[in-house]
Amino acid sequence: MVKVKKIKKNKVGKQNEVDSVEQKQPEVAVDKKDVSGSHRKQLEEIAQKDPDFFKFLQQEDADLLEFSDSDVDMETDEIEDEEEEEDALESIIIGKKVVNFDVDEDDRKIVNQQAAELIEKVLTDPSNHRKELKSIVALAVKAFHACVCRVGANLEKGEFVVNEDRVFDSIIRNCLKQMGHCFLLLMNPLDEKQKETKKMKVRKGVPVFKHFHKYKTLTRKYLTAVVELLSEVGNDEIAVAVIRSIIPLVDFFVHFQKTCRHLIKKLVRVWSQKSMEQRVAAFLIFNRISQVDVDLYTFVYKSCYVAYVSISRQITTGAWQNLLFMQKSFAELTFVNPSVSYQYVFVYIRQYAIHLRNAKITKRKDVIKTVYNWQFVLGIYLWAAVMIRSSKHRHVSEAVDWIRELRYPLIQIAIGLINVFPTARYIPLRLHCVRVLLQLQVNCGLYIPTLAITADLLDDLLTIDSKKPSNVKVLQKTTKLKDMIRLNREMLEDSTYRSIIADDVFEVFLEAAYVLRSNLAFSDVITPIVPVIKDFIKNCNNIDHKKLFKALESKLKEHAEQLRLTLAAHKIDLNDVNEIYKLEQILTADSTPVAKYHHDWHKASALRQKVLDKAEKSVTKTPFKKMKRESK
Repeated sequence: MVKVKKIKKNKVGKQNEVDSVEQKQPEVAVDKKDVSGSHRKQLEEIAQKDPDFFKFLQQEDADLLEFSDSDVDMETDEIEDEEEEEDALESIIIGKKVVNFDVDEDDRKIVNQQAAELIEKVLTDPSNHRKELKSIVALAVKAFHACVCRVGANLEKGEFVVNEDRVFDSIIRNCLKQMGHCFLLLMNPLDEKQKETKKMKVRKGVPVFKHFHKYKTLTRKYLTAVVELLSEVGNDEIAVAVIRSIIPLVDFFVHFQKTCRHLIKKLVRVWSQKSMEQRVAAFLIFNRISQVDVDLYTFVYKSCYVAYVSISRQITTGAWQNLLFMQKSFAELTFVNPSVSYQYVFVYIRQYAIHLRNAKITKRKDVIKTVYNWQFVLGIYLWAAVMIRSSKHRHVSEAVDWIRELRYPLIQIAIGLINVFPTARYIPLRLHCVRVLLQLQVNCGLYIPTLAITADLLDDLLTIDSKKPSNVKVLQKTTKLKDMIRLNREMLEDSTYRSIIADDVFEVFLEAAYVLRSNLAFSDVITPIVPVIKDFIKNCNNIDHKKLFKALESKLKEHAEQLRLTLAAHKIDLNDVNEIYKLEQILTADSTPVAKYHHDWHKASALRQKVLDKAEKSVTKTPFKKMKRESK
């Protein structure tokens, strides 16, 4: 138990005696009239019983006989003054330990180094301090609340205040590290058998604690302070520490729906905008909350989707790594509870299909812009990640099968988006759609006509090369088509961007061929593709582009011929799955023409990209050098 007592500042030596007297003697209300009346009666009795002594008092000490009510007032004032002086210092008794606190002008106790050391000692080894644990945890929560108030959080000031930096650091560090474990020891979690014996009514999956109601207020106070601290932290390392400290507290957060929803909103902002380390820690909390509480799972799922869509309005260079993490983590959240998430996956994909249908029917520019934008394209990437995760999901369940079936309408949406407004300006967007289809083809084990779809892009490339390049300067921050969905007129006329467009179309073309390299029907698939490539080579005015696609044509023919020879050498039964699988493994070897050419191309492309990155860095530095020279 925590006992608070007041100590006189100038009488420290006799403190224990004074305290014992104060504790034993009850407080008695003093009536001024009773005190003065009883004094007069005593004097009258003395005058009657011993008149000589009374006469002596009149001669020697007349002031003693002249007693009035004002004397009582003066005595009570002196007592009050003494009490005011005693308020300058307070102490807390925890077990056998006494901790003294100074008091500030607002009558708040100042947490000192002695208290911080006591908190650290007990929190780091709570098992050996079970008697003092309750008192120390209560003191630590109040001190932590004072620390959060110090950094400017929107919290009411408590009875404690922290002024010293080292005390502040000690309180924050120890509470973040140890408080979750200490709360578990205090509350005593119950297992499934204990829940059944006590017949407790709780939400499914939510952990139950034996002494939860006893420490409910204290727990809520600490959790609220942690959420507010997360809002105020600016340093990346401290923010990561705060988020990680929340992971063992999730079992307590789910009991406070309002506080937990407030936490989720804060963490969604972290998951979508902050550093990668913070994002990962936030995702771990989302995953834990989703496993514990179904109601909060729906809130987490919808909040994450809205956050992803909101940051997808515009893409900057270097944002793909963060987007890729968000896509994969969102896909993981989908299969925490697939029976619930399926409803949202179905509705969201259906919305994409409705927008696409409206754009195809109306053909108006404003309606086309609703699908030809970053949000729509990145949304397809997101749901492709979900479909890929469904194909790799190990646990067999009906809800997972429902989600897996949605990959077919998603493929139709991606193909339909390519053909809504098939112009050369939107080649980057169409390339994004082909990349999504390739991801689904590789990871979901589906056949998608990506080679034929990519071959259609050669007509746009032919249209671009039919015009002579101009020397107009292009004001664009990036030269990567992956960071764009639309090209302007200057880009289409610039020779540098034309070569970049040709390289990207060629890369997607080669990737589609590489995916099909082990397919026994490879020769039949490329039969209608080869004439399209030949026609492009014949009519193209750009010599470099001719050489590029002529090499691709020869490799496709060479691979098809090798496949025919391999099939002729192996007598296989098309109904025997094992024989077909063995033959496909032979065709996936790196020594095949398409595989070898694919490897060499990517190696050369990586070297070219390094050179381009160095050139871009040097270009960004030169304006500053020129400015310095001009200023001189």
